[in-house]
Amino acid sequence: MRWIPCFAPLVVVVLSSGCLSDKSESESDRLLAAGEQAYDEQRYEDAIATFEDLIARFPGDPTLPRAHYYLARSHHQLGQYVAARTDYEIVVSSYPDHEKADDAQYRIGESYYDEANYTTALSELEQVLASYPGTDSADDAQLKIGRSYHQLSQYDAARGAYQQVLDGYPGSGQADDALYWLGETHYDQASYGTALPVFQSVVAQYPSGDHADDAQYRVGRCYNQLADYDSARVEYERVLTLYPTSAEADDAQFRIAITYHDQASYDVELTELRALVDRYPTSARVVVAQQHVTDILGPRSFHP
Repeated sequence: MRWIPCFAPLVVVVLSSGCLSDKSESESDRLLAAGEQAYDEQRYEDAIATFEDLIARFPGDPTLPRAHYYLARSHHQLGQYVAARTDYEIVVSSYPDHEKADDAQYRIGESYYDEANYTTALSELEQVLASYPGTDSADDAQLKIGRSYHQLSQYDAARGAYQQVLDGYPGSGQADDALYWLGETHYDQASYGTALPVFQSVVAQYPSGDHADDAQYRVGRCYNQLADYDSARVEYERVLTLYPTSAEADDAQFRIAITYHDQASYDVELTELRALVDRYPTSARVVVAQQHVTDILGPRSFHP
């Protein structure tokens, strides 16, 4: 029976080692959860400090891919693009099969886009399509490729990218954006007759989408540019009726007035300009309206 005491210390050591391992794992998980909570609450500086602590204390830990990803996202949210890219690239290069790898690659491209470095953004976004073609980030990348070409005034390439979102990713959450920006490429090139049905499709297909009010306003602007003033007014009125809180509402009211000016109906124009002042007294368009009347109508003073 003497052999029992000899093995007792060994049992104690093994158990103690196991407890330390469990404690380390739970501490890294705790730090990860705390950092992600800080990120979700938009406390990005706190998130950065927490993720950096985790990375420094637990090299090789399974939590590191998410820690690097959310560290990068925190820097990104603060506009610290170079620092963000450092950690995005760690996720992509060190953990290429991790669930966040595709989005990390997308965010690298997005960070260059946010810096208005559209050419480099294109290269990084194309890498998403090449390396992660079937992931959730693919349609996001395709849309951002279109936006990058658009910003570079390469309209044909932009249209091709937007159309690829619509054709290649059916049901994509980016479809309304792609369709809207497709219309904008035509509008930017003064192809108002071509842009018009595209914007109308945005309103018809995505009436509650993020661009519905902008598209409705653009429908009015297209008719306006085509000198179809009656139709333009109808569409501007729809902005006011359907999207009264839209950022385009005050300009829609102003444009209604200007259509009457373009038709030399000055009395009606003044009525609509007064409506602008009454409805949107803090709008920058009020000053423009007053100056417009003074410059164009001369002695016919404007009294809101």
